[in-house]
Amino acid sequence: MSPKKAQIVLVIINLLAIPAVGYAIYAFFAVKSAIANSEPQIPFDSGIFYLFLASIFWIFSIIQYVGTRGGKAHVPKFATPLAIGWFIGMLVIANLLPYFVKQSFEKSGYVKCKDPREISRVSRGESSIYKKGGCEEHEMDTYNLDQTKIISVESVDENTIKVLFNPMLETLYYCPGVNVSEKDNSINISFVRCPINKKCPVSLQAQQSENGNYYVLVKNNGKSVVVQSTTEEKKIYPQ
Repeated sequence: MSPKKAQIVLVIINLLAIPAVGYAIYAFFAVKSAIANSEPQIPFDSGIFYLFLASIFWIFSIIQYVGTRGGKAHVPKFATPLAIGWFIGMLVIANLLPYFVKQSFEKSGYVKCKDPREISRVSRGESSIYKKGGCEEHEMDTYNLDQTKIISVESVDENTIKVLFNPMLETLYYCPGVNVSEKDNSINISFVRCPINKKCPVSLQAQQSENGNYYVLVKNNGKSVVVQSTTEEKKIYPQ
């Protein structure tokens, strides 16, 4: 291949790397935004971040530009450490970002579910769908109203209330927290009943108070709060 054709190919690859890296950045912020907005389900492909590796061609172009200045072609001393360092850096980022994104999913109460669209792949990464409240094949049980004692409900600020409660004592089940759903005029919460040998996803983790009771902080944004089970419901705020 002639030097001119090789230069054209390099320019084309550099241009193609722009949307590739741009898409990886967009995907990261799109997922973070979807989590912040509590979308019911969010598709996520951890392999997207390997698109950052395409930026190595920008480094090659920089090395070429510096090496051809002055009319005499040479390889700059910094070329090898820069290229290797950049590649390793992008590889580290491609592996770390999925970890932090998954941590954000878990902290926000999402459950990793299988993506039915994925049959097989040769690239690195994994395609999944994160869902609020769990996958379809995993139906969680909730406590009935008479199985959970609401000790107190108090306002923390104008947008948040503190619900102090005690679930029914059981040897094979526990309450990890509550699931939250929002309606036009109310915030509905359900106390999750989970087997002791499993970790059930919840919207809000239960915290233990100093006197041994449990509580959750519910952001109601001024709306009424309703406790809901599979068979009944009861408004607990305002009383």
